Amino acid sequence: MEQKTAEKLSQVDISPMAETLLLELVSRKEKEKAADVLVKRAGILTMISMAVLLLSIFYMQSQGHNEVLQNILVLFTVWWGQLAAVSCILGAATLITGKRKLVKAEEEFEKLREELIQRSEELWDTKERWETRHELFSCLQENYDINLFHL
Repeated sequence: MEQKTAEKLSQVDISPMAETLLLELVSRKEKEKAADVLVKRAGILTMISMAVLLLSIFYMQSQGHNEVLQNILVLFTVWWGQLAAVSCILGAATLITGKRKLVKAEEEFEKLREELIQRSEELWDTKERWETRHELFSCLQENYDINLFHL
């Protein structure tokens, strides 16, 4: 993906500094998207695992076992109960670390995006570059969901 972006940017007349910043911006956006996917998948895994554990406890209780604590202990003695518990714990841990990564990636992306917008006049210093800037920004918004038109 990075090479494809570099090829597109090389076709447009922009300064080397702007090209470097735009490539880094696209890279950071991809990191942000990857972290978002990780958080979503970890959340789904955690919810499914919790649902399996809770449904198992309710099932055992409906079978005549009245003690909830006893049902939980019995649940952890069967392989699928252990698997559900481990996947729930791993899913929750992945969700927590993934959320931290997502927040960090969002902050890094936003910092660079704001810098690019603020340094716009410096990066597109000639009249020709300034006029092609709009096309480049539209392309980035369509292909990568990166809005450089305003803060």
